[in-house]
Amino acid sequence: MGDTNIVECIKLVEYNPSYAKGIADMWFRSAEGWNGAVMYRTEESVIQGHENSSFLNVFLAVKDDEVIGYCSLEEYTHDEGALYINTLNVRPDYHGKKIGKLLVLTAVNKTMELGWPRLDLYTWAGNTKAVPLYKKCGFFWEKRDDTTHLMNFIPTVLKTEAISSFFETADWYDDSRRTIEIKPDGRRENKFDYSEYNWEKDGKKLRVEFERTGRGMRLIETDDYLVSMTVQNHELVFGRSYKVTFGVVNKSGNPLNVAIKGLNDKNITFNFEKSVYIDEKKHQIIEADFQVGKIETEQDPGRTHSCVAAEILINGKKALFKVGILPAYPAKLSMYKYGNESYLGVKSECYMEIENKFSEDAVFEIDIPEMDGIRFEQRKYKIELKGGEKNTLSIPYTLDKYIYYITDIPVTAYLKTGETIRFRKKIRVAFRGRNGIMWGEGDDFCEILNGPYSVSLNKENNWLWLNRIYGDYFSTFWLYPKLGKPFSSELSKKKPDNVQCCREGDIAILKATYNLEDFKGLQLTSICELNPNGIIQHYYEVKNLRDRETAEEIWLSDTFYHDMYRGVVPYEGKFIVLDDTAEDSLLYWHSEKITENWLFSYGEKCTRGICWDKEDKIKLDNWYMYFEHNLGKLPPGACVKTKPVTVAIGTFNNWHDFREFALKQAIYEKPALTNIRI
Repeated sequence: MGDTNIVECIKLVEYNPSYAKGIADMWFRSAEGWNGAVMYRTEESVIQGHENSSFLNVFLAVKDDEVIGYCSLEEYTHDEGALYINTLNVRPDYHGKKIGKLLVLTAVNKTMELGWPRLDLYTWAGNTKAVPLYKKCGFFWEKRDDTTHLMNFIPTVLKTEAISSFFETADWYDDSRRTIEIKPDGRRENKFDYSEYNWEKDGKKLRVEFERTGRGMRLIETDDYLVSMTVQNHELVFGRSYKVTFGVVNKSGNPLNVAIKGLNDKNITFNFEKSVYIDEKKHQIIEADFQVGKIETEQDPGRTHSCVAAEILINGKKALFKVGILPAYPAKLSMYKYGNESYLGVKSECYMEIENKFSEDAVFEIDIPEMDGIRFEQRKYKIELKGGEKNTLSIPYTLDKYIYYITDIPVTAYLKTGETIRFRKKIRVAFRGRNGIMWGEGDDFCEILNGPYSVSLNKENNWLWLNRIYGDYFSTFWLYPKLGKPFSSELSKKKPDNVQCCREGDIAILKATYNLEDFKGLQLTSICELNPNGIIQHYYEVKNLRDRETAEEIWLSDTFYHDMYRGVVPYEGKFIVLDDTAEDSLLYWHSEKITENWLFSYGEKCTRGICWDKEDKIKLDNWYMYFEHNLGKLPPGACVKTKPVTVAIGTFNNWHDFREFALKQAIYEKPALTNIRI
């Protein structure tokens, strides 16, 4: 049967629980498409996974009552203004049959229907055979070293009024003339990355170009005209004005009226209006000034940057142009020290790296503030740097007590032009030892430390990281909490309304409180208690601040990751030990067969155990674990707490001792382990 006939036999449906068994079978038969990893799913685990998800839509390709393709769509939580294909799968025996194309185009169309300007997805670097499909469906492969990330701007193109008439006859997929290459997209100019779409239909052409960091359109070219927006440099020091250039080319000689209106965006101020009328073949340049305002934190390279933005009317029809820039401090400063521990009463050195972000030479004066507990041998430093030059200062100090040194450092920059610029840069260094409680908070993080242990909250995405010095990094962490049902991804982007760090005896406590928008009147607090012995308890409080009972039952999804490298799992009444080949073990286990309330892993550098209340049931899904708590309908003023999940980092030498701790009982017989290789 040909590919076209197969597609005609496919029924595209949205997920409902009646398809769960078919989805489980699809995953079991899809190992070839996932580097040989067999994904064991049951009907129940598929249903649970979808109930716990924040998917907006899940599209299924069904043939003869078999699920052969799967595509889930949700709001992209790591950036603004985009939806995200969370998972795309086609059963290997249907590869090359255009099923993937059908699912991806359905996701693109749904993104447009919902009014979002962009659709993103990730894949792994070795998945090159899928790249042509993604690019033909409108995705650009972003130039990044840390991940394989693709962005689709077709929704922006099709909603742009200035070029909508072209697509009255042209099809954006069939009439694309874009060159497809299996490599990251775009050409680089002055550290900007530009990627372009090209279409041709009945002799008419259209070219549209997007700038990577601003995620915006910056050029339109038709047979009649070319309009572009260009910023000279990508990295710009805040506190100054810069030029943006608009190019307007009348290619046909037909009357061309272009009106430009600057728009403010984040810390970019752009007050400008200009109209030009060109009735002959001519190229006109328009220059304007914009201002880069102060920034509080460094730009996350994976998120949409501040933009120079303009609304442009081309013969009365609107287009939004956006070019991202990288706002920079006059100097990039960071303070650090070598080693995990500090030592009291010993003359030591920390270091400050400073980079001149001006293009011209500058002299920087740095004044290091005093703080109780640390004595700096010298507090004032002066250093001359050429444009773009980087150097490191050695800063001698003596520590009187363990402290979290977090402060705004005043810096004065002197330029050869006579200009003087003063600014402050927040720096942080934990001068920590094997004991003592401390904490520090910045614009995008909060951290508590208790001796060698730490808990860090990323305020941007509300992930909570647990660590020990000389331990395994990133082995246990919590993802953002979700209230439902349906479950909301609101806290993937919303910063806490309040963060409180305190101590109670020898316990350090971090509380992050959120007033919810998706569940108005409800307040959620994440609470983490860090003991000096490496035992950490994490739980939530949910308050109803309104004067009436909630209309529906409130559910809370508590999602986390716990590395099971060299782990021990109580499973089907046995105690399974995982060897070094079983790192991705969650793919192979059924959560309902975990028979006790704990998991343990020896790890590479230190042990980690996690346990929970016996009445709670852990659930496994792909690489993470979660609990679902039914908090019921909350009366007015009610406050409900979840039972804590407990993590022990390096506290227990073996799984037998941790099992006793989790079960809260003495166990005199130590059962044997069952070895398994996956």
